[in-house]
Amino acid sequence: MNLRSAAKQLAKRLFITKTRVYFLGRRIHHSYVGALIALTSFYLNNLAGFLLGVGLVVHDAISHLLVRYLREAP
Repeated sequence: MNLRSAAKQLAKRLFITKTRVYFLGRRIHHSYVGALIALTSFYLNNLAGFLLGVGLVVHDAISHLLVRYLREAP
């Protein structure tokens, strides 16, 4: 199985709502999806997809840090 068909099979199992991502019925973080997009795009030499994937990972990390900071604030 080549990478394109593997990516298509993976896309069939992903369910994305406005704020959540589900894989095989389980909720996963956007950073996992971003990392998958970044790795696949890097392999396929797709700069736009790579930057999108890295942006998802960075966005997820910043939002987690912001939520943690706001919970600890008095």
